Amino acid sequence: MKHSKTKFFLLILIFGHFISCSSNDVQDEENNNSNNTVTATINGSAFKGSFDVNLATILQGGTTETLTITASHEDLPDNGFSISLLIYHRKGDILNEGIYTYKKDCEFLSEFCSDIMMLKYENQNFTDQCAPVYNENTEFQIGITSIDYKIGGHVIGDFSGVISCDSGEDVKIENGKFNLEIIKL
Repeated sequence: MKHSKTKFFLLILIFGHFISCSSNDVQDEENNNSNNTVTATINGSAFKGSFDVNLATILQGGTTETLTITASHEDLPDNGFSISLLIYHRKGDILNEGIYTYKKDCEFLSEFCSDIMMLKYENQNFTDQCAPVYNENTEFQIGITSIDYKIGGHVIGDFSGVISCDSGEDVKIENGKFNLEIIKL
């Protein structure tokens, strides 16, 4: 399951990079610094997503829909993290403001489910992948404080929790915040 999540995450990241580099969508970071941002504290260190790679998308497949928020650390591809936040739900349901908590066996056809995938890089090499591991202490959540759930709309919110890496390391994410336009891939 983790390998399919990794492939999905990498696909979103690659598409996001190509879309964000389009000459039709050039934005001035200096004049628009509150939009298109993803920030957090990861294990005590500041994370700031690269302005030109941060994105929020709505993906549809079969009977489900997924709001995906993707960000890559400013120092990638050299060192840092790529983060993908996901909220799954039944196609046609409207995603509203609220708190969405990670659940091990989420029934995404009858409830909203959140998830996160984080990839770590060192010296331009992929070194580890991290995701929630369900137990009594799992507290990963995504909060949405403002959303206009449509292509061209926006999503503003926060995220926090502890996730575990394949290497056995636990990663604490605090003060995560995002403010993004929702685009179509």
